[in-house]
Amino acid sequence: MQFAALAKVNLTLDVVGKRLDGYHLLEGIYHAVNLYDTIQIEKSVEVSVESSIALPENNSVIRAVNEYKKRTGCGGAAVKVTKRIPSEAGLGGASADAAAVLRGMHRLYGILSHSELFDAALSVGADVPFCLAGGTALVGGIGEILTPLPHNRYHFLIVMDGPGISTKELFSKLVLPLRHPDNGAAVQSIRENDATALGKRMFNSLEAPAILINPKILEIKQRMLARGALGSSMTGSGSAVIGLFEDRKKAQAAAETFHDCAFVSVTESSYPTDVIYI
Repeated sequence: MQFAALAKVNLTLDVVGKRLDGYHLLEGIYHAVNLYDTIQIEKSVEVSVESSIALPENNSVIRAVNEYKKRTGCGGAAVKVTKRIPSEAGLGGASADAAAVLRGMHRLYGILSHSELFDAALSVGADVPFCLAGGTALVGGIGEILTPLPHNRYHFLIVMDGPGISTKELFSKLVLPLRHPDNGAAVQSIRENDATALGKRMFNSLEAPAILINPKILEIKQRMLARGALGSSMTGSGSAVIGLFEDRKKAQAAAETFHDCAFVSVTESSYPTDVIYI
């Protein structure tokens, strides 16, 4: 079986507090797009992972397979990963891969309930439950609170240049409180399918501290706005920057001016049919 592991972008992202165990509490609007890695998964006695690029030893794919096995006692899986989502970009590539693997394990073995599958996803990583659900949602807590929102079709330009940013490193250096987005207004813009209003509400509380690590984030954001983006912000913990555009043609025209950057992608909101290929 083959699955598309869809990237996510953050239309807003806020850090609202910190738990006693050190985990930061987040609230933001997550949105699945049709930039994706490809996951091929088959039943196997053992657990094996092949990837088009080198993955960390304890990568999210291995963790997802092992989490499912631990909870069910099922067999193993042979997984092949074709990477397209850049790492340390804030696009949820590792989480998307893990979610696709959990979806694949569920299709292969069919043992866990819906709620148990989401519990397994949260055990693998904070963004994995959203990547498992897809669509658009207001996400809270450490990733376990998902409030579904209308999944409107938007057009994005994603650009990344300079060093990637380690999520762990960035959060370790945060000094709270940070400036907050207006999540309520952004949610209303989505409910009204008003892309212009949504663009004005795009904001990421992590952007300012991330710019201290990679100043190109601010440069890319300013260039996007100058080229007609309705709004622009860093996604996740960076260092990719997203621009929301009125249509694909305008996003593509802007993309042609970023030939000097390491990663440039014109994409749009995912369709439900983008999730699974068999």
